[in-house]
Amino acid sequence: IKLRKVEKIEQKEVERVNALNDVASILARRVAVEFSDSDSASE
Repeated sequence: IKLRKVEKIEQKEVERVNALNDVASILARRVAVEFSDSDSASE
């Protein structure tokens, strides 16, 4: 029973980390796109 609880907790942690990574990657992409847009516009 204890092992199952630990597995569930670890699974939740993994899901939370994956969600944070997804958000971070999306924000990073958005920032990169904005920078590339501003660079092409300044030229």
